[in-house]
Formats: sequence, structure tokens, C-alpha cells
Amino acid sequence: MRGKFKSGKVTTMYRTREIDGVQVREECTTQDQMNEAAMTENEARFSRALQGAFMQPELQAMYGNLGN
Repeated sequence: MRGKFKSGKVTTMYRTREIDGVQVREECTTQDQMNEAAMTENEARFSRALQGAFMQPELQAMYGNLGN
């Protein structure tokens, strides 16, 4: 197991985008491209709760934003 857990800098990252209705896998090689891809993914992942059932007007009025 010695030497198997090396960590280094990320040099390539892949993201999937939809262009004209077609899913395209895109390679990100620059720091700016990788940052943009990571921020886009994080925003999509962590804002899903805003579309959930408890954020709809009926349940939001019943429970509030924080559930108290």
C-alpha cells in the first residue's frame, strides 16, 4: 500500500453541457475553466432544495423557511 495514496494537482476535469439539445462532454484544462465547471455544478447541486416541496407556497406558509 506504500506509495499508492499520492495526491497532486488536478490538471484535467470533464463536464457535461447541453448545447442545442445535445449532451456534450467537454474537457477543462485551464484553472478558469475548472473553476467555472465546479461553480456551475455546486450551484446546481446545492440549490435543488429551493425547488423542493417545502419551498412551495402552501408548505412554506405552514412551516416557514426554517421549519419552526
